[in-house]
Amino acid sequence: MYLFRLLYVIFQSFYLHFITRIPNLTKLPAHIDTNDISRIYANVWQSNTGSDKRVILLLSGLYSLSYHGYMRKMVDDMLLDPTISQQYKIIVYENERKTNLIVAMDVIDYIKTLDKEADGLEEIVVFGFSAGGILASHVMHDLKDLSCYKKIITYDTPIQIIDVLRSFSESRLLRMDMLCYYMVILQVYKNHYNADDIIPVLPKKYLGFENTLDLIQKIHGFTRDELMFKTRFQFDQDPEVDIVNIYCKHDPIIDRMLVRSRECGMNDSRMLNIEKGMVGHCSDMMYGREYIKHIIRAISYRKIN
Repeated sequence: MYLFRLLYVIFQSFYLHFITRIPNLTKLPAHIDTNDISRIYANVWQSNTGSDKRVILLLSGLYSLSYHGYMRKMVDDMLLDPTISQQYKIIVYENERKTNLIVAMDVIDYIKTLDKEADGLEEIVVFGFSAGGILASHVMHDLKDLSCYKKIITYDTPIQIIDVLRSFSESRLLRMDMLCYYMVILQVYKNHYNADDIIPVLPKKYLGFENTLDLIQKIHGFTRDELMFKTRFQFDQDPEVDIVNIYCKHDPIIDRMLVRSRECGMNDSRMLNIEKGMVGHCSDMMYGREYIKHIIRAISYRKIN
């Protein structure tokens, strides 16, 4: 059953990639000086309800921020729903030349720029897919001086990325950790803003899970504790920050960690947990638009203090 679900998620991901090749938002120049390695996508449609002051910022999963097919599908569906498109400015933040481990400050600076340009945001929703949900939590943690209403929405996000990858390394059936190294980690570092310094230390062959962690620490100058902190969901948020966790019930990427994840905090009383009875990992939107009801619920959610 696990193998079937995993293969099905791979099929979903390829399908979403190839049917959503044309970006549905208008590409804008970067608003802040990030050495030309940051790209901003935003819908140009403006409502008379003050959408510039209410922003949904989307952050992708994997190891760097990209405008993936599953995001383009979700943005399409968001734009078709007036409860979202007429009230919010939808922005996808893309930066493929920095790992998610070190890009948080760029995202924070951009949100502060939006706040300044809008003469004060009324609402900021940071929406993270998979590992992007962990990045979203670190971004929001460092936006405590922002006075607007704030919310984190996670979509198929684990508590700790390293625990998920470690579970792959212990599998005798499929070594997804090896696939992640060759297809994700190596490719991100080869395109990194300081690739000339990194490429000479990159092993051409996968040397195992623990050695890969040592490599990442060496590249970024992290201790193991610092790496564990940056790859773990940050629950230390201001009390007024709402957190909504949307997840697939049958997720072959993180379902083996689900019980442990909840013990670590995903059943936090501040969080709204929304379970989708689907097979998928940031891919269940392939089925149609049924899932959008969960997005609307998450965006409209306000906890009662």
